[in-house]
This record gives sequence, structure tokens and C-alpha cells, in this order.
Amino acid sequence: MTNNSNRTPTEQALAGFRNPSRYKHQVSSRLESVDSETGEITVSNISDTVRESRRSRFKLLEASSKVLLGFYGAEPPLKANGHTKRHRTCSCYRTRISPTAQVLKSEQSKKAFFAGVMQCASVWTCPLCAAKINERKASEMRVAFNQASELGLKAHLVTFTAPHTAGDHIDALSSKMREALASFWRERQIANWKKERAVKGNIRAFEVRYGANGWHPHFHLIVFSKDSILGDTERLLEKWQAVCVRAGLDKPNEYGLDIQDGSKAGEYICKFGSDGEVLEKADGQKVSWDAADEMTKGNSKTGRTGSLSPWDMLRIISETTDDEERKKYSGLFLFYARAMKGASQLKWSRGLRKVFELEAEKTDEELLAEYEDKAKLLCHLSALEWSYLIKNKTRSVILDLAETGGSEAVARYLYNVIHKHKVGAVNGDWFAIFYSEFMARQSEPPS
Repeated sequence: MTNNSNRTPTEQALAGFRNPSRYKHQVSSRLESVDSETGEITVSNISDTVRESRRSRFKLLEASSKVLLGFYGAEPPLKANGHTKRHRTCSCYRTRISPTAQVLKSEQSKKAFFAGVMQCASVWTCPLCAAKINERKASEMRVAFNQASELGLKAHLVTFTAPHTAGDHIDALSSKMREALASFWRERQIANWKKERAVKGNIRAFEVRYGANGWHPHFHLIVFSKDSILGDTERLLEKWQAVCVRAGLDKPNEYGLDIQDGSKAGEYICKFGSDGEVLEKADGQKVSWDAADEMTKGNSKTGRTGSLSPWDMLRIISETTDDEERKKYSGLFLFYARAMKGASQLKWSRGLRKVFELEAEKTDEELLAEYEDKAKLLCHLSALEWSYLIKNKTRSVILDLAETGGSEAVARYLYNVIHKHKVGAVNGDWFAIFYSEFMARQSEPPS
């Protein structure tokens, strides 16, 4: 096992990405760490804003789970075991996959998280899983961004859009957009252009928003090339317009294809989105949105000029007191979830990862399941305690307490809300007895 004791937080954070040996210097970062246990990029000091962000994500997950109970319609099919089939997000951070739910704390980022519970790994419908998965994906992208100049490559952010109306269905519109982009790269003129500009590949992200003109699916691509492509907008737009029409879309106008300089995309490692998590650089300044976040957090960005992300819809659903508004956005979120089933959110073009000497691309499930042995087990939660947290929507409270007060704070909370009523004691030695039994679970977890 590698000894990390003398390594900087940045080196530790990026060690998992196997920084290519030919490069003269390590990938730079202005944040302190990538949390390999929770999958999120964080600074060491956890702010109230970060915790509020996590509470918000749990709240959005509750809304998503409730809406997705209708994913399979009024008469959902039965599974082989006779149980009703539900969308995986309905069980996310609810269903235990072990006798207990465990609370662990990362020794690196000091963030607490749950283990022993089901995680759906959906970047489309689960705010909690999406946050973890997308941070890991963005981290890999930044390895590429930060090493591009070593290879003499330029990075560009290219956006593809097409006209849409309020009457367009999200499933059909998304399908046509994917078909158009695939056709675009198959065009002979585009193949010639790639050779001319020495294009090495691209990282493609698919994003969906909703506004006054209905659904707005679009693509963001980071294109790596030897030569600049900033002056090629008109040339590429002509082919994009042609393939859109062939795919059954309306012809895009002059704004249908946009190219921006993405060479500074790796300057910051940040997390800044509509979930409210705004982190700081080492010098205390707030980090800014960069191209990696544009690629990986598009579905979580706060709506601009009336445009809503899927997470915005969940906020409305969870906060509105208007039944009609809740019904409207619940229906829209269901349409969106069904259309995105099986869709790829982020994809590297063939051979590009080898250019940067990165490992083979992992599935979302694999990214979510990655753990290192640098997390400390704080405590086990019994089935009764976990059920209480689910029922009272206080899972995030446990994580807050674990971070600020450790296992004793968690135990005291559980004692006060559940166990003291059983023994009929409010304080005194009864808690000491309970805490002793609570910690004994680490050697003999309750069944």
C-alpha cells in the first residue's frame, strides 16, 4: 500500500487517477481534496453552506422518490419475488442492504456519509447520487484539462442546440438531438475538418432544461485539438443545421452552435450549482463555475431567465402549496425521468482517455461504489433507528451531528428522540448505559 503521509492533499486527491508518468508536474488544484469516500470535491473545513446543501439534496430526493412512485403508471408490474416494481430512486438512501445502516466519516474531508444502504446511481433523478458521481467525473475531466497544454492541445467548449416548442415531447426531442449529433460526426466534411484541426477527441455532456418554449435538450462538448477551432463556428454550424433537419428537427439559427475558449477550464476545481454548495479556494476566495461544472452539473444549475433544471422542478414540488402547480411539475418530472432512462449523461469519445493515460471509463455504479479505507466507522444504526430517520426525514441531521460531535452526538440524538421514552428516563446514567450499548454494536452489530 502506498504511504500517503508525506503527500499533499492535492496529490492524494488525484492519486486515484494515475497521473501519466510522462508529465513533468502534478496536476494542480486550488482546492484541498477530492473526497474518495463520498465522491465529492471539498475543502477540509465543512461550512454551514455545505451542510445546508446536503439537507437540500435529501429534501429533493424525498420529492423525487414520491414522484417516481408513478414511474410505471397506475398498475406497475410485479418483480419475480412478487413485489411491486419501482424506480430505483424510490429506494435510494431508504432501503438497507445490510442488517444495519452505518455512519462513516472521511478522515480526509471530515464529511460523514451512510453505508449499508441502497444507492440508485441515477444522475438524472437522484440529487444525492448525482452530486457524488458528477464530482468524480469532473475530477477526471480536470486531469485532462490540466494536462492538455503538456500535449500541445487546446480545449474548447462547444454547445449544440436546436429549435424547440412547448408542444414538443421530451422523449422524441431528445432522441432526434442524439441522432443529429451522431450524424454530425459521421459527415465526411466533419471528418476532414477533424484531420485539418488535429482534433483528438471530445467529452460530451447531455443536458435537459424546461422553459416557456418547452423542453430544451442540448449538448455541451469539450473538444481537444492541436489547432484552435474558435474561427470555425460558421463552417460547423452549416453541417449542424443540415443534420438537424435530416433528423426531423427544425433548422437551428445562428445560435445553434457556439464555440468558446475552454483553455482555462481546469483553472479551478469547484462545486458551484443550484444546490447551494459554494466552496472556497485555498486563499479563501469563492470558486467560480468552470467548463467542467458546465459539463457535469448542467441538470443541477439554477434556472436562468425562466429556464428550469430537473432539480428546480423538484424544489417547486417540495415547496409549493399550490396543488395544481405540484401536479404540473410532478408530471413534467415523470416525463423527463422516463425519457432519460438508459441515456448517457457524460461520454468520452473513443481513444481520448488513452491520450491522457486515464483508466477505462467506469459506469456510474462503479464510480459510486468506489471507497478507500480512509473512512472511520463511527456507529451502526439499528433497523428501528433507520426507520425513524426515514419517517421523520432526519437523515441529514445524523450526518451533521456525526461531523460536529461524532458518535456520542449521534447516540444522544437517537436516545432523546427514540430510546429515552422506552426506559422512562430523561437524562442521567440511562444515557451512559445506552451509549455503552450503542458503541458495542461496532463489534456485534444488531441483527
